[in-house]
Amino acid sequence: MKNVSFVQLVISVTLMLCFSCTQMPNAPSKKISPIDGNWENISTVINGKLTTPKRKPAEFKMFNDGYFSLIHYRDDGSLGFAGAGVFELNSNHYKETFKYAHDSTLIGASVWFDWNMEGDTLVFTGFKKVILADGKDVTKDWGGDILVEKRVRAK
Repeated sequence: MKNVSFVQLVISVTLMLCFSCTQMPNAPSKKISPIDGNWENISTVINGKLTTPKRKPAEFKMFNDGYFSLIHYRDDGSLGFAGAGVFELNSNHYKETFKYAHDSTLIGASVWFDWNMEGDTLVFTGFKKVILADGKDVTKDWGGDILVEKRVRAK
């Protein structure tokens, strides 16, 4: 099982590096978004309960040219989640669609959040909407609008 987690981690990081280092020839350049960069999670509030990660970083998320990559570790150091895909910003609304995920049921799924910047902190609130690849709305299964994540730029 540990080998699978390591492979998933390597795939996720490799994909993000590929996304950030290559562009298709003659592809139109996308406008750089205000969230582009590398971010570490500093706190998560779920249903009003604050959790701060014991492991640093517990979650690392990268945004670059319309792509995102996410790696999340559990407190015991095991891999909790890894995924990558595309994202869109529309005003203060954020949508990410998974092209890769350690959980194959999430491939093609889209997750919506609201976002804002508080100084140097990126704040996501959600889950505003969660739609699986087959079109099934699982927002209620994910708890709905219960999450507030705060991230700071990685240094």
